[in-house]
Amino acid sequence: MNRVVCHDGTLNCKANGASNDGDCAEFNIDLEYSEELPVKSPKPISAGLNARLFQTLAQAERAGLPIEQSLKLCAEIGPDIDVAIANTRKRITGGASLADGGRRAGLWSGAEFEVIKAAEASGGLAPMFQRLADFHQLRLVGRQELRSGLIMPGILLAAALLIPPLPALVSGDLSLGQYVWNIVRAILSLGLVVVIAAQLPRLLRRWPTTAVAFDRLQVVMPLIGPWYFRRQMREFINTLALLLAAGIPAHEGVRLATPMTNSLVRRRVDEMSEALANGAGFADALATIEGINQQAVAMASSGEAAGKLDELLRHYSELENELTRRQERQLTTWLPRAVYLLVAGWAGWQVVTNFIG
Repeated sequence: MNRVVCHDGTLNCKANGASNDGDCAEFNIDLEYSEELPVKSPKPISAGLNARLFQTLAQAERAGLPIEQSLKLCAEIGPDIDVAIANTRKRITGGASLADGGRRAGLWSGAEFEVIKAAEASGGLAPMFQRLADFHQLRLVGRQELRSGLIMPGILLAAALLIPPLPALVSGDLSLGQYVWNIVRAILSLGLVVVIAAQLPRLLRRWPTTAVAFDRLQVVMPLIGPWYFRRQMREFINTLALLLAAGIPAHEGVRLATPMTNSLVRRRVDEMSEALANGAGFADALATIEGINQQAVAMASSGEAAGKLDELLRHYSELENELTRRQERQLTTWLPRAVYLLVAGWAGWQVVTNFIG
């Protein structure tokens, strides 16, 4: 007898030629048995889409709409998630829970899955959806500010490519074909530099030795290192506060919220997990993370004593979010200036070489 895979991702009991439960019984199949197939790693959903997804779900939940209708509204957000939403609806229709249906469809995973699972069990989906929406919105804002700050340098770079060779073109010292080729060559060179810079972290992490060295460099590099580590801790505490608010135990929440990108940061957070396993209180365990902001430890201690740990951690994460945003706004102020300087120097070099040539 051959089992077949259903649309909900389970192995069904139906056999070839079996048309009803009676047919299945003749083949001596346990109708209660089903085995879930392994979940494939979903394609990451952007912070912007996640913010809109959870905001829509929160509003629909507050309005009292059934979850399938809420998900139908979410399908209008964009084509990047409409397939995952459709598959989630199918799984829910087939009897899956919202949390598990979305996880298997690739709509969410990891900490998000655990938060939604806990909120679904407690009947508090609306506030958790709103917290998730706010969580992703905060991640989105910094990226948008950085991108907007790079618009003018991009325009200046385009001008630097086009303008310097113009005098030679007008005077006849440079043919139109040479002019176009010089621009194309410059664009290809810049594109190669951008691709190498973007792929360098992934390439360095392919080998254990270079991966450890790169991870360490990210944390200990002057100026950049403290900012990077603080940003990682902000993400960790923000996620942890979300998990604790959903009722997930602290030791499990720490495991789910642990940053996975940087091995050095991960090892530091593992010290907290080990302290919790050995019976330490939450604040004492948090203090074992090397380089942690002591304000976070103090607020965790106050929250732990008052029985409001998730609220105090959330308040701390909000303060950190605002501080980090100010730092990122400073970055978006100074980074374009640095790009202006580099582009201006490169443009000047182009003018000099064209004049000499």
